[in-house]
Amino acid sequence: MLARQTEPLPFDAEVCAPTCRPTSGWLGPLLRRRQPPMAVATTVRSADGVALACVMIARSPERPALVYAHGFLSGKDHRSVPRFLAELSRSWSVYAFDFRGHGQSGGRCNFADGERADLSAVVDLARSGGHSVVMTVGSSMGGATAIRQAAICSQVNAVVTIGAYASASPLLRSSTQALLRLAFQRQLGGPLLRQAIGAHMGRLSLSEGQPVDVIGQISPRPTLIVHGGLDPLIPVSDAYRLHEAGGPSSDLLVRPWHGHDQPHLSGDMAWRITAWARQRGVI
Repeated sequence: MLARQTEPLPFDAEVCAPTCRPTSGWLGPLLRRRQPPMAVATTVRSADGVALACVMIARSPERPALVYAHGFLSGKDHRSVPRFLAELSRSWSVYAFDFRGHGQSGGRCNFADGERADLSAVVDLARSGGHSVVMTVGSSMGGATAIRQAAICSQVNAVVTIGAYASASPLLRSSTQALLRLAFQRQLGGPLLRQAIGAHMGRLSLSEGQPVDVIGQISPRPTLIVHGGLDPLIPVSDAYRLHEAGGPSSDLLVRPWHGHDQPHLSGDMAWRITAWARQRGVI
């Protein structure tokens, strides 16, 4: 069993300097948090040339690597994320980045088509660091992207998703419908998000293979599906569908009193992810 570590984390350093474009929007600075002092900023390019702002924490070829893919309208510097990354860095070399259209990265968000290439670029960066193990952890949109990416990329040894959707159809109903329609509405939602948090929206595209249809291709590499029982955006039934489609190499963790994305990004979740990776023989 993995022993918990409770020593305080250093959070006195200033935010890493921007590497692509400065974080804009009047609300952005209020949501942004400091990266730990050991974070090193860099820039990678996606396959189509989009510049992606990235940070590397505790990078060492002797450690396993973990690549974190954030959720929609989140980012590597968003709220709970930096502290979550710092907790993960106790056991991993951590790589985190802003998806296209988010944070300091260039390009425009399409929600699905293109984000997979962004994640692949950062996985390649981790592999270039000499790590023998690379695991991806994705929240919400990032979790769905992690499944799609690992299904076609043998360079990923394991996948953890937090609040990922199984297919695009639930995204077009109930509580998520208004959010996506507003975000990708060119006359109002897009400009509003750009002015508020600096997010750049493109054309909504959900045409790639759905996570539930491709997660089986990751096997026999292990996957961990984490979901909140009170998730208001993605129904917990999606987690069960992913778990079933993932087969015997898939594990499911439903957290009954948790919601969507940010509530899961804690020291306890970082410890659970690392413990699971050890139990599954990933590290």
